[in-house]
Amino acid sequence: MFKKRFISTALVLVLSMIFALGIQTANAGKKNDTLTFATKGDLGNVDKNFNTSRTGMLVQRLFTDGLLYTDPVTMKIKPALAASWKWINAKLLEFELRKGVKFHDGSEMTADDVVYTLNYVSDPAVKTKGSYLKKIDRVEKLSPYKVQVHLKVPYPTMINRLAGGVSIYKKGCYEKNGNLSQNINPNGTGPYRLTKILDGKGFVFEKFEDYYKESPKGQPTIGKIVIRIIKEMNTQVAEVLSGGVDWIFQVPSDIADSLASNPRVTVETGPSMRIKFLRMDAAGRTGDDSPFKKLKVRQAVSHAVNREEIVNQLVKGSSRVIHSACRPIQFGCIQDVKRYDYNPEKARQLLKDAGYPNGFETKLFSFMDRPILETIMNDLAVVGIKVTLDYSTWPSLVSALGKDNVPLTFHGWGSSSLADVDAILPFFFKLNAQDLAMDQEVTDLIKAGGSSANPDVRLKNYNKALKLIAERAYWLPMFSDSMNYIYSNDLEFVSPQDGLPRLFLAKWK
Repeated sequence: MFKKRFISTALVLVLSMIFALGIQTANAGKKNDTLTFATKGDLGNVDKNFNTSRTGMLVQRLFTDGLLYTDPVTMKIKPALAASWKWINAKLLEFELRKGVKFHDGSEMTADDVVYTLNYVSDPAVKTKGSYLKKIDRVEKLSPYKVQVHLKVPYPTMINRLAGGVSIYKKGCYEKNGNLSQNINPNGTGPYRLTKILDGKGFVFEKFEDYYKESPKGQPTIGKIVIRIIKEMNTQVAEVLSGGVDWIFQVPSDIADSLASNPRVTVETGPSMRIKFLRMDAAGRTGDDSPFKKLKVRQAVSHAVNREEIVNQLVKGSSRVIHSACRPIQFGCIQDVKRYDYNPEKARQLLKDAGYPNGFETKLFSFMDRPILETIMNDLAVVGIKVTLDYSTWPSLVSALGKDNVPLTFHGWGSSSLADVDAILPFFFKLNAQDLAMDQEVTDLIKAGGSSANPDVRLKNYNKALKLIAERAYWLPMFSDSMNYIYSNDLEFVSPQDGLPRLFLAKWK
């Protein structure tokens, strides 16, 4: 049974005050050519190589560029600082660089900057946040505008990584101030210059007039962009309604629904790369007597949960039920797999056939989405599976997995917004502490798919792996998440397919 969700009393009071007094804030908006947006997450390091936050991704894409760029609508990879690229072999990438690209300090970007940046962040001694960077063996300069990237192992999704999370900085930038160099002297090649860092409060960006014309990001049109760190969603909503903020995202569905008809703002729902799923201890890591070792038990769970109703009643937006262990938009994420319809009677029969006519008791580990968890628990109770919730944090879940204490878990994965199954499957099917299946065949198929630069070979292996994951019911994929945005009616904004906003594309109407 679903629990109705309401806007908090505090937010209702704030909104009432706004409407009654007509509060307006003068610093944001079209009149001042200043786009102000709010985000919950603070940021210690503006260099994305040294943080993992979504705020970091927003900051990175405003003031820096990478060699490549992912189009937010088509999800195709386009040349950015690199004019072109090609695979020489499975472990060697070659890039032709654009000429005339300028850093914000006015100097030209060349091969020296690319070689310096990539060799620095891939150095095993440098503690970057992207483990994929350590797959780079070395980067060498062939000419002032040509470089080669040598990989330690075949890694075809390095192209996606370079398009999503690796910025190029000026040669020598790390030598004086180390990993905090961009906080002290930010100097990128992006459409906006980072002009102020307001410790714990936000950032100020100004349009870069010398931004290179060939950029796939297009040319910036808004003069100034301000990021405000506002941790409370209620306060963010109040600010966007009062005019103090022009744009917010990650808005809960109940709040977005309540403001959908509000004439002061535009409410938009777009897709996200994040998916949610249930995983079961098929390997029996919690003990040989684990019910989830039996295929029919895992199939029973898969038939017992009403995913459609969860999506329609709780998640809403652009969310959709998924059937493969990946986001459908990702490369390799086939949909032609075994599917489990909602069928409690079939679930009960499967449990009976598995030797559990009266069901059994189990724990469910998670750290998110309590209303969804409660619904899952209710659905499982209907077929005789009594669930006790262990609700904590992601680090606690990781610890419990390492101690073989997790029979059933619900959580999500955002794939770092990369449109390739290599950003999700190898993490969960690797015969390690995260792996609840421990299936050598599946692991080998995923490894084969991730080690070939041939797309046909990759598709063939991922196809087989995803079919086995579904047939053996290791996961119950639940749904693709959605992203809710609320923004000023003066603003033109297109929601991206990967849920990672590109505010440099925004325009005033």
